[in-house]
Amino acid sequence: MSLRRRLSIAGSALASVLLLCALPGCASEAPPPQQPLGSIPTDDLIYDHRTAGFTLAFPPSWHDRYDVDARSGPIAAAQWPYASHAVAFTYKPVEPDQPQPVLLTILVYRRVNWNAIAGRRCGGRFEPLPGGLA
Repeated sequence: MSLRRRLSIAGSALASVLLLCALPGCASEAPPPQQPLGSIPTDDLIYDHRTAGFTLAFPPSWHDRYDVDARSGPIAAAQWPYASHAVAFTYKPVEPDQPQPVLLTILVYRRVNWNAIAGRRCGGRFEPLPGGLA
């Protein structure tokens, strides 16, 4: 058998394999995503706020039991002076008419702002900040 004939057969075989793999269900496709381990999904048990620079892991009892109010820049500083980021985690009750208290608030300050706040403390109380902020 000539070299040209062998290359022709090999080329045809390769083309057939490529054609078969282009069909749905080929082994080269990514496997379907696996279900999370355990009895509950865990996607809401990790809160990652990369811009603010923190990640928070919640206990399983918090699954689907909280809402997040994340604010940054002037919007955060309007309620929490000098804060560059403010993230509040609010309880989400089973019954809609129940109270929704804030469970946890994380405030992130730039070092210069933290030092400005820390420098205002005197004798167990805080002095007023510039601009009348307390």
